[in-house]
Amino acid sequence: MRIAVIWAFSTWKTTYVENYKGKELKAINLERWFNSQEEIFNNQIKFEKEHKDFITDNWLFTILAYTKKFRPELFEEQLRETKEYLKNNPYDKIILLEPLNKIEDDWFRFTDKELQLEIHNIILNILNENMVCYRSFNRLLLC
Repeated sequence: MRIAVIWAFSTWKTTYVENYKGKELKAINLERWFNSQEEIFNNQIKFEKEHKDFITDNWLFTILAYTKKFRPELFEEQLRETKEYLKNNPYDKIILLEPLNKIEDDWFRFTDKELQLEIHNIILNILNENMVCYRSFNRLLLC
């Protein structure tokens, strides 16, 4: 089983993923690594290829949202690579978590609410433009 938990920063993705550790799923969390967008993207694909069953809080389309915001010159190439990769490596579930009202300042994540909502909107646009099916806790979106 391949599960992606998606949304912008500070939405409890990592907490959600950590609850599945040791339950027959490998938890993949690359968000805590201070890498370039290329490294994060390439490492995510590498780890996914190494594990048949996993849950991740750093799905490829989430990485694309940050690439589009912070490294737009890489976006089209990574989008093409993502689409090609997902043809042969589909996810079983994609779970969307809603942004929280308060962003916890853990000295690691961004704390800018406007940036969180901007990343959120980029993620939604990428999902909708690419007709990706996902489920939120509140409703079924797109499918």
